Amino acid sequence: MVGPCHSLVRLIQALTGHRRDAVHSEPNVPVINVVKVPPESAGPGNLRACRSVSEASTHASLSRSSLYSSAASLNSSCMNSDDESFNAEASHRAAVTANSLTKSATAVSLQSGTWDPGGFRMVKRLESAGANRGHVDLMQSKGSGAYVAVKKMPNDWVCSGPIDFDRHFPRSAERPWQDVGVLRELSRHNYPYMCKLHGVFRDASHTYVVTTFAERGDLFTWCQRQSSKHGLIREKAMLPLVRQIFDAVERLHQLGIAHRDLSVENILLTSSSADSPEEVKLIDFGQVVTGRTVPASPMRQHCSKPAYRAPEIMLASGYDAFIADAFALGVVLHAMAMSSYPWESTRSEVGPIVIARARGMSYLLTEKLRLDKYVSKPLLQLMIGLLELEPSARLGLDRDDPSRRCAWDELWLQQPQEQPQDSR
Repeated sequence: MVGPCHSLVRLIQALTGHRRDAVHSEPNVPVINVVKVPPESAGPGNLRACRSVSEASTHASLSRSSLYSSAASLNSSCMNSDDESFNAEASHRAAVTANSLTKSATAVSLQSGTWDPGGFRMVKRLESAGANRGHVDLMQSKGSGAYVAVKKMPNDWVCSGPIDFDRHFPRSAERPWQDVGVLRELSRHNYPYMCKLHGVFRDASHTYVVTTFAERGDLFTWCQRQSSKHGLIREKAMLPLVRQIFDAVERLHQLGIAHRDLSVENILLTSSSADSPEEVKLIDFGQVVTGRTVPASPMRQHCSKPAYRAPEIMLASGYDAFIADAFALGVVLHAMAMSSYPWESTRSEVGPIVIARARGMSYLLTEKLRLDKYVSKPLLQLMIGLLELEPSARLGLDRDDPSRRCAWDELWLQQPQEQPQDSR
């Protein structure tokens, strides 16, 4: 018998070495160190955390308009959009191709500047970037006082550029130059849900990728902050963020990009002021593919984290990467609503997946995990539709695709933002 939902805290360190990459939090807030806790005897697992005494240095407001005091401190080709603003409607039509992505990544690698450590003040370590063999630091520009996130990676991993990287690591699911190439392409298309790429710099041993700092943290941190463990109050807080997340992923797909590593750690939050609504930013584009179909390959490495991985990804046959992204969003919804995952992995032999295969996803979530006790019926129906194990039955995000049911048509997303409905 399947027990209560697994604690998100317990799972965060267990997902096959995938650590939270570039988790951001406000500079003047102590770092939260997550500790393992056993699941509760009933109901969803609670998030528990202890705070370290690691305090950041003096807080200064983030200035988005002036990152550095002089052009010498910055790779200007990455700081500013290298093309004129695209027409918003045209940007939805112009797909990013594998060729254009490689060109952008190559251009960034050729234009990278020399790292000047004297231009920044170290504030604190944000997180390990395990997949890229490095880490992410919060740093402050000594010129402008602005905070930035700096991902530091060894050159023997990053290599000289994307072609050199592919030659040395042909089977790697994580591709660091692809990450920055996507940021450059998204900037050209005025994509609103990204952290701006300010520059790529190098020294003799490391490569440094400098991006805008998301001061409100990631969705994992958001789950920890919620005073309501579940229910309508929490759903009300979720709704505006979920709408942004879905729009962010749909726009990626319209540009011909599948993210393939969506998770609560790879969705950040920011705002223009303390009283402004939180804005969603996607990060970690190192596993993206262009085009929705991933061809069959027995040598293919699995992308994404085990709890978020659509079952079809683990097959040798080809799969629809856009619909696999939709599955990951179903897990994100569960994590936001319950501070837990519905399973540790989607491998076929894992208990919850065995039950879902035999009895259906609705049976698993309602009769076994009893989510109907904790979330509204409209939200539960949305989760069930996104988490369907059979890709052809799964909800999609494309509002113009008449061949598939669309998540945007679900009642929970259509309700007034101020008051989520309870149809239990």
